[in-house]
Amino acid sequence: MFAAAVFDMIENVALWQLLRGSMNADWPILATACATVKFGVILAGIGYIVTGAWVVFIRRYRSADP
Repeated sequence: MFAAAVFDMIENVALWQLLRGSMNADWPILATACATVKFGVILAGIGYIVTGAWVVFIRRYRSADP
């Protein structure tokens, strides 16, 4: 999740540049790319947690059967 924080920081810098009035067309592209990667990392982390919980549940359920 540290990677998501880094991409969030870069996205924030790009958005601040836009709010300060920069007309550089690269800032919105950078902000969009960083936000996309950030949410991808977050979703991958959530998927990892859900998959791990599912595996633990299945293993406990199967070991409880006689």
